[in-house]
Amino acid sequence: MKNILRSWLSRHSLNFKLNLGILTCVGLGYLGLAALISEQSAPIIQSQIETNAKISVEAYIADFTRIVTAAERVVLNAKNTLEQVDDSNVPSLRMVLYSALKTVDKTDLNIIDAWVYVFSPDDVSRGNLYLSKFYEKQYIAFNMEKISNLYNRFPWFKEVPKKEKIYWSEPYIDQETGRTVI
Repeated sequence: MKNILRSWLSRHSLNFKLNLGILTCVGLGYLGLAALISEQSAPIIQSQIETNAKISVEAYIADFTRIVTAAERVVLNAKNTLEQVDDSNVPSLRMVLYSALKTVDKTDLNIIDAWVYVFSPDDVSRGNLYLSKFYEKQYIAFNMEKISNLYNRFPWFKEVPKKEKIYWSEPYIDQETGRTVI
């Protein structure tokens, strides 16, 4: 290998050999400088990534908090209105659900249905489900469904604490729409 290199270099001029030597030294210097810069810049880049990630997470948390607060406000307003309405007054129940959906429609919440479940205090599993649902953001339908076993229809409802407060379920797939809901 040495002989091949010597033979090859002997066929070229001194000018070529000097240029090759200078180019080799400059290339090695550039590689050394690049290694030094990357070694020293890695902590700076990592710090910037961590800072940007923290800012992004805080922004998502603030946005999520704003959305949850808005949803809870709509629920509390509907709850307060429902406390003033006789639960056998179907037109009033319909108006409360319609109003809740129209209020939500003016926000960036992605709520497509609202429902009220009316039951006897003796048997939570049996009752009437009053449901209002947005269709294509244009039409609001209203239905009443007799429920014979709430826990079969909504298995997540077993986990709901029996307290008068807002409860957020774990996300689940809605049987009717196939969408993830809470």
